[in-house]
Amino acid sequence: MTTLPNMKVLAPADTESARAAFDIALATPGPVFTRLMRDPLYDFYSSKESFVLGGSKTIRTGNDITIAAYGDMVIQALQAADMLSNKGIEAEVIDFYSIKPWDKAALENSLSKTNALLVAENHQRRNGFGYELAVCCLENKPVPISLIGLDDTFGESGAYLKTLKKFGMDADAIAEKAEQLVNRKRMA
Repeated sequence: MTTLPNMKVLAPADTESARAAFDIALATPGPVFTRLMRDPLYDFYSSKESFVLGGSKTIRTGNDITIAAYGDMVIQALQAADMLSNKGIEAEVIDFYSIKPWDKAALENSLSKTNALLVAENHQRRNGFGYELAVCCLENKPVPISLIGLDDTFGESGAYLKTLKKFGMDADAIAEKAEQLVNRKRMA
C-alpha cells in the first residue's frame, strides 16, 4: 500500500492505537489504509495516549540498538528487548504506527544514540518498511542495519506464535539478530 501515490498507511499495535488510527483515518483527507491483525494481542497504550499521522512512539529507551517495529511486531520487539537487557544490551524500541508518512526525526534521534538499526516487520523484507528506513540511513546516517521479515516467500496462516517462529520473526529471533548486530557494531 505504501507504493500507491498519496496513500497514507497506519499499523496500530494494540486496541487503543487501533482506535486512534481510525480517528486519524476519518480526519485525514484522501485514502488511508489501516493494517490490522486478525487476533487481539496485548494492550499497552492507555486511552489518554495521543497519536498523529506521521508519528511514532518510543516505548523503550536504550543506547545499544534501535529496534523499529509496527503493529504486532512491537510486542515481539519489546519481548526481545527484555531478553537483550538480561545480556547487558539496552535496546530502544520505536513503534512506527504511522508507516506512510513516517517519523524520520524519531529515527534520527534514536540512531544518534544507538548507531545500529534492526527493523522487525511482519511483511516481506524486500520493499518493506525496512527498505524505507535503510535508504534513509544510507542517505543521512549510515549505520549497521538488519531487517527481519519474510524472506521472498509466501506467508502462511496458522497459530500466531508458531508462524512467527517458523519464519524467524518472533522475539527470540529478534533478540538473536539484535545481539549479532550489536556485536558487529562493536567490532567495527
